[in-house]
Amino acid sequence: MPSSSDHYEATMSHIGTGFRIFPLRLFVFFAAIGSTFFSLLFFLDLAWWEDFADIRRKFAGGYCNHTRIVVGVVECLGVVAGICGIYGTWHVKRKWLVAYNLWQFVQIATYGYMYCVDVPNLLDCSNYITDVDAVKTWEETVYEIAVSGRCVNEEVWFFSLSLLTLVTLMYTAWKTYLYHDKIGYQATHLLRIKKDHGSGAFEARSWGDISNRGQQPVMEGPPPLPQPTPVLLPVPVAGLAAPGTRWPTSMMAPMTVMPPGPVMGPQLPGSGYGSTLY
Repeated sequence: MPSSSDHYEATMSHIGTGFRIFPLRLFVFFAAIGSTFFSLLFFLDLAWWEDFADIRRKFAGGYCNHTRIVVGVVECLGVVAGICGIYGTWHVKRKWLVAYNLWQFVQIATYGYMYCVDVPNLLDCSNYITDVDAVKTWEETVYEIAVSGRCVNEEVWFFSLSLLTLVTLMYTAWKTYLYHDKIGYQATHLLRIKKDHGSGAFEARSWGDISNRGQQPVMEGPPPLPQPTPVLLPVPVAGLAAPGTRWPTSMMAPMTVMPPGPVMGPQLPGSGYGSTLY
């Protein structure tokens, strides 16, 4: 009969690779390196360079100030999260991979917020030239795109590249989740179940402890069972009755307490055995 671990390995066999090529651990390792690299590049361009702003917007949005700030903060945190993913994959540490995976899901949620804000502004790009009154929110970046006549081109590139990036991020986050879930898996027969400890109404003390000396023991729990009474068997004395006579209970010979060790008595006349007491 297959065990639970065999069933788990069977269900995980078809998802143990990335893009059907890389092993799952190697795929997550490369994904963490890529997240660290692109987040660092994003941070440097946002802070100092400003040379790749047009290219960056096509992948991650940022056509208004709100999305630019939110996306920038999340991408800057990706430097730390990517390092956590690299360390967790290299040393197979689940808690570091969980931290990296949480950042991935936050990044995906950021894309959802970016689409809700940037898409309406980008669709109003042509109104900046034809009908200014129809523009809902004035954005300097969208105005520059409209003046240069790149509205249609910008929309095509933005939707194509950003959706492709979002699908890649979702796939990577899903694979990372599967990897750290597989690390944390433990078979049922290896689970550490808590022991069934006794009730707190009972107490056990060691009377050999110095702190407990001089105290009277307290009887706890049910009373002890009475000790069985030893049965004394009668010893027949030759000469007091005829052979074959049964001794009544009231005429049993008294038991004599003898010192330790065998004691040999003299052989009585008329008897076929000696009185030997042990």
